[in-house]
This record gives sequence, structure tokens and C-alpha cells, in this order.
Amino acid sequence: MPKECAVCKQTAVVAARITRGEQIANIYLCENCVRRVGKQAKVEVLGSASPTLPKGTVFLPPVEETDSTISNAEKTKTKKSKPYIIITLMVFIGIISWIVIAALVNRGVQEKVKLTEARDIVIVESQKETRDNTIEKIYKEYPSDYVIKNLYFYTQSMDCYKLYEIDNSDTFLSESILYAQKIDPNYSGPLDDVVCAYRNKMLPSTSTTESNGTSFSNNTTKKEHEKALSEEDRYNALTDRDKKKICDFIDERYAYYDSISGGYAGDKYSDTIWKEASEKFQLSESHISIIWMNKYKY
Repeated sequence: MPKECAVCKQTAVVAARITRGEQIANIYLCENCVRRVGKQAKVEVLGSASPTLPKGTVFLPPVEETDSTISNAEKTKTKKSKPYIIITLMVFIGIISWIVIAALVNRGVQEKVKLTEARDIVIVESQKETRDNTIEKIYKEYPSDYVIKNLYFYTQSMDCYKLYEIDNSDTFLSESILYAQKIDPNYSGPLDDVVCAYRNKMLPSTSTTESNGTSFSNNTTKKEHEKALSEEDRYNALTDRDKKKICDFIDERYAYYDSISGGYAGDKYSDTIWKEASEKFQLSESHISIIWMNKYKY
């Protein structure tokens, strides 16, 4: 996102350090303001997107004349003007600081507005019978947001269960249950009545008393819920390098099963390989599938 000039609000092209006496400020400036400020204080270009102002460029204010060329009257005038120069500089730095703070506050407001809009989209998409990957994209951008992540788990669980009904595959059923376990048992956000009712239907009812005497019930144990969330956190923390290691492991297992079969075995051992990868890397089989489908991106 382009930075704004701290003085004129135009698009900034350099990151600069301004020095005037003992006062130092690091700000973003446009090309015109770099030259303008450089007439009043020392300006060092720390980073630049302008070919005419490369990194390392320094602007210095005009050098004052030496005492030998200044009359006594002029010396007296200069001494009297110094307090005004200091006050002017302090006001200038204060204005820049205010502009920077205002810009940060404005950015925070914009981010909150963007998050609210993202939540609204997820709420609407969650109520559709058929969905594309809009919710998944938003979840990847805001994986820690309470509303977005719980509605993502809810819709993922429903979609996996629909696939189970079509394919009658235990893998889809397991994934549906896993996503349901990730839903907060006490979820109280938008669509909470629908989400909690669905979760209660998907998970067997249990009642557990923790070591501190508190009770945790309502269709899953606290340990199962935290374990499911831990798996989601592990997946979100994976780097491309980690994902490549998982794909390499799967390739090695396919090669192994081809060798013991005396030739290409196709998908005969795919379910076994997915279970092996899931156990080795402590990830769900659906996450293993997502990683494998994107193997050429890593």
C-alpha cells in the first residue's frame, strides 16, 4: 500500500530522517517536500522509489555566514532570532508528528471498516446453499477473527458432510466432524443459533468434569476442541518449504508402494499414504489434500 507524504498527503517516494539540532524524526515524504524541508533541516534519504533521489542522498540547510563577516548588529539580531527558530522547528516537528499520528489512526479505522465488511460477506455466504471459495479466502486473510473463523469451520463442516452423503466416504465424514469440533462450543456471534444447532447435531453428546472442578460439556470435550484448533493453527503456520517437505514425503511413499507392487500402482495406496502423512505431520487429511493439490506452487 503506497505511503503518504507526512506533510502534503501526496504519495510519498522516500523514507527520510530529519535532523535539526537534537530533534530527529523519521517520516515519509514526497519529492517536493524532501527539497522543501531540506532548506530548513538536514534530510537523509533512508529508502527511495525515486530515481532522482537515491538512497543516501543528503540535503543540508544553507550554511550560516561566519562571525568574521557579520556585523555586531547582525550578530545581535541572529542571537535574538534563535529562540524563534527553535520554536518554529518545534512547531514544525509537532505538526509532522500530528500528521503521522492522524495517518496511523485513519489507517486503523480503515482496517476496522475492512474487517467489518469481510465479516458481513462471510455471514451472507454462510447462509447460501452452494458456495464458492469466498469464505476460505477471507478466512486466510483473517484466520484469528472470532466470527470469521467459526463460520468458516461451520461451512467447511457442512460442505464435507455433503460430499460424504454423495460419496459415502469415511474420509469426508471424519473431516466434517473435525471441522465441527473446531467450532467454539459457546459460539455467540452472528448465526449462533444455526451454527450451534448444527454442531450439536454433528457431535456426540458428552459431559466432562475438568481437574479444577469445572464442567465442560455440550457435544465435545475441551481436549478434543483444543486439539482440533491446534491442528488448524499448525496448518496456518506452514511455510511453502514445510508444504514442499510434505509433498516430497508423499512422492516417496508413492514410489515405495510402486516398488513393492512391481510397477505403477496408481491410487491403490492413496488412502494409506494420506493416513501416513496425516500422522507424520499432525495434519488433517483434508489439509494434506490441499497441500498436495498445490504441490507445484512450492
